[in-house]
Amino acid sequence: IAVLEDGDNALVTIEAGTYEGQVTVSAFAANTETLKVCTAYNVADELAEVEGYVWTEAENYYVLEPIPAYDGPALVDDWYQITDLRDLEWVRDNFARYQKANLKQTADIVLTNTWTGIGQFGKDYVDKKNTEGLNLFKGVAFQGTYDGDDHSITGLKLRSEYASGTTATNKYIGFFFSTYEATIKNLKVGIANYGWDVGQLTANDIGGGVVVGVAYGTTFDNVKTIAGKTEDTKTFEGTHAIAAIAGFTTGTNTMRSCVNDLNLYEHRSSSAKVGAFSACNQVFGPKLILENCVNNGNITSTRHDYAAGFAAYNDGIITLKDCSNTGTLGTGVYEFASNVGGSIANLGGCSGTGAAAAANKNATDFDFATVVDEVVTY
Repeated sequence: IAVLEDGDNALVTIEAGTYEGQVTVSAFAANTETLKVCTAYNVADELAEVEGYVWTEAENYYVLEPIPAYDGPALVDDWYQITDLRDLEWVRDNFARYQKANLKQTADIVLTNTWTGIGQFGKDYVDKKNTEGLNLFKGVAFQGTYDGDDHSITGLKLRSEYASGTTATNKYIGFFFSTYEATIKNLKVGIANYGWDVGQLTANDIGGGVVVGVAYGTTFDNVKTIAGKTEDTKTFEGTHAIAAIAGFTTGTNTMRSCVNDLNLYEHRSSSAKVGAFSACNQVFGPKLILENCVNNGNITSTRHDYAAGFAAYNDGIITLKDCSNTGTLGTGVYEFASNVGGSIANLGGCSGTGAAAAANKNATDFDFATVVDEVVTY
């Protein structure tokens, strides 16, 4: 294989020797330190491709160098650039390196295989309900910033075996398994195959969030779950607790300008927990702040104990401001939020225009008396 394909003369330097004419790859292999072609010969368009090597331009010559081994996404101005699926999988598989990093997505990405989330399982640590548990959770959760830059991740299929155990560890998974005081913004996420590797679920106690499994103190800004055209890309199913944005919220989580377009269908559970933005809001003084958020998805639950359009099974404080629901709600599904020992506050501007069964509660049922000293400053 000739380096100069058309045979034109060029000054080529291999180590200390100088040659005229063509230089073969085998000659380069025998003298591996350098192979340079003088730029004065204007041969940039004639440099042959050599597998495993790349030509780069220096001050007065082109140099053939081995392509460096891939070592993760490029770092630009303190942001790792997520350009494709390889970058995304690398970050996930080398989580410790990127746990506190700034990640910026630069193109739409389609997931081609079953997705194992970023971070690690964390629900069992949260269930300890003490400082030790919170520190353990922090150690396995993503703590950085993920900026989707208004790009999408589609084709998400979660691994059902990770969500179907007898322990809390195996519940509440998502694109991110766990987040701790992280920021996720300007991101659109779409599913495939009803959101799971096995498609429509038959086993009990499988659930999670499309975007995050367990979120502690996380900020979601302009995060959207998007629906495809076919039923399996617009309906997220679960048999335990499911949400579009975050399956389990703990600590103080804030969601601003977030939108859910997915239909949510929860079935077979003995205690239904389904909501567009949170399925459970519990532990560590849970406060869920929703501002200018919209649910466009239909919410259906066969057991509607705690099912709600926005947030289900609230054991803390949920505040809503300028939020709206346009989705169709199944029988018994609360229009905005359900309650179990917590409080729900409407800070104004909330509306529900979607079709709801007569038994459903809506914004007029919010307990305004609970907002004293609990109103969050925006």
